[in-house]
Amino acid sequence: MANRIHLSLLQNGEEWNNKVDLDPNFKADLSDADLSGQDFSYRNFTGANLANVNFNKCNLTGANFDKANLVRAKFKGAKLLSTYFTEANLSSADFSPYEKTMGNIVEPIKTDFSLANFTDAITDKANFTDVRFFKTTMPDRSLHTSH
Repeated sequence: MANRIHLSLLQNGEEWNNKVDLDPNFKADLSDADLSGQDFSYRNFTGANLANVNFNKCNLTGANFDKANLVRAKFKGAKLLSTYFTEANLSSADFSPYEKTMGNIVEPIKTDFSLANFTDAITDKANFTDVRFFKTTMPDRSLHTSH
């Protein structure tokens, strides 16, 4: 369950990023939160517990999810431009289109998925052109070793 103080802090991007950057003991817990449709561009989610978070239709441009727990997180229709997921756990995450009839395809551009875990992730119709998959565990549990 998401920490209410963390949810409140998240609404102020500068204050949130300062807390994450300056407090090495801060471990954000936003698990199970519905954050759909919000703008979290350039937000730092490093090491956060984001399990089951709904990021559908969010602007996540430049966001940093390094070492975050994103198990079962939803990214349907999210904007992922220069977003970082290095060493993130994306097991069972959902990157499928928001509405199949609308053709709203998730297109992470210039996004880094190095060392990320995509085991059982839903990536149907997601366009992963111009992204980095270095030592990334793919949905079929294979290891993608090139960049």
